Amino acid sequence: MNSNILTSFFFIIILISCNNVEDESVSIDVDFNQSNLPIIMIDTYGDEIPDEPRIDAYMGIIDNKSGVNSVEDNFNNYDGKITIEKRGNSSQEQEKPPYRFETVNSQGENNNVELLGLPVENDWILYAPWSDKSLLRNVLIYNLSNDMGRYAPRSRYVELYLNNEYRGIYVLMEKIKRDKNRVAISSLNQDENFGDDVTGGYILKFDWEETGDNNGGFNSLIDGMRYNYHYPKADEITSQQENYIQTYINDFEIVMNSNEYNSEGGYSDLIDVNSFIDFIILQEISRNVDAYGLSTYIYKDKESVNNKLIAGPIWDFNHGFGNCDYYNAWETDSWNISYLYDDMDQRAFWWLKLWNDESFNIKLKNRYKELRMSVLSTNNIHSKIDSFVTLLGSSVDRNFEKWPILDEYIWPNYQVFKTYQEEISYLKKWIDNRLIWMDSQLY
Repeated sequence: MNSNILTSFFFIIILISCNNVEDESVSIDVDFNQSNLPIIMIDTYGDEIPDEPRIDAYMGIIDNKSGVNSVEDNFNNYDGKITIEKRGNSSQEQEKPPYRFETVNSQGENNNVELLGLPVENDWILYAPWSDKSLLRNVLIYNLSNDMGRYAPRSRYVELYLNNEYRGIYVLMEKIKRDKNRVAISSLNQDENFGDDVTGGYILKFDWEETGDNNGGFNSLIDGMRYNYHYPKADEITSQQENYIQTYINDFEIVMNSNEYNSEGGYSDLIDVNSFIDFIILQEISRNVDAYGLSTYIYKDKESVNNKLIAGPIWDFNHGFGNCDYYNAWETDSWNISYLYDDMDQRAFWWLKLWNDESFNIKLKNRYKELRMSVLSTNNIHSKIDSFVTLLGSSVDRNFEKWPILDEYIWPNYQVFKTYQEEISYLKKWIDNRLIWMDSQLY
């Protein structure tokens, strides 16, 4: 397709959405001259999108610019082939599921491109806000993390058409991946098995075993917690590399399990302490129910670059900020990191040992006070929320016309509200109360 054909195709999509009365789904008209958001069109040639493997599709993106007077003036951001599949665990069963796609060239090979101002790559995610009816939680926390100097996936709000059907507000975002613009650690190839080469980089993930990409890893020799391979992938990591990273983690856990873990030669020589402090602060301000045990990443580079474990990037906060009705996650007081689960606990033992160390706690308090005067100030957070709401504009109405789930319980909502504005008010008030309580504990 060239840009003129893409533009014509978008006009056809709008006409279909307005006039296809036989379609049982809700038809929504999107005048993308008036929408604040880019519009993504994906055509799978009539095929259903599976969990895996990815299937061939075609994608076009019109990046709306303020002040344009016609579709022809809009910026054709992408017009080409992709491969696409569903992603996530329970979220795949949503009526509005998330997707993972790769941009490819005409031969089906990876095609690194810039999308909507995000740095060049070929691996992308279309996140689908569903239980989070504010539509903001993930975008907000990732934005705060980046402002703190800690990489988190960058994102762009979009409106999605899939096979001529309007699908609502999605978030185009980066996948957590080793890349100079994402998790910027050394590459590790299959022929790098000795010396400094084999020492990095690695990305490990705490999560349920054998779900999503978690199809390989190892268990802690101390508490049995699962370390899943994220980079290199389980089907690409060599036996020498497996032996290295498992030995490295085992040695780290031996230190953390000792009585001298916080003495000279202890954890401060083994981890980037500041990264763990920032990671914990972000998990705690949101009281993220999955924190530390699910959707939790750590990584390390080569010894010659940085031989310490680094916490992050953060991921998956749609059940945070008071949007969860189990494990007391709706409460704005008490610490999530020390909450005692009554039926399962995926958290490695060393998180709590770090938290209880006096030196670590002092550093965390100082960092929190610093952030409360800047990135995590109440005014700054409110301002970000307001700017996101303004950006979404009329797309919010279209989204909830397509998906009329306001005033409906969607697991695991703690509270259900009739209007979008009530959702935003609740989010702000919950954050205010959470920060007030944390101030009382950390000042």
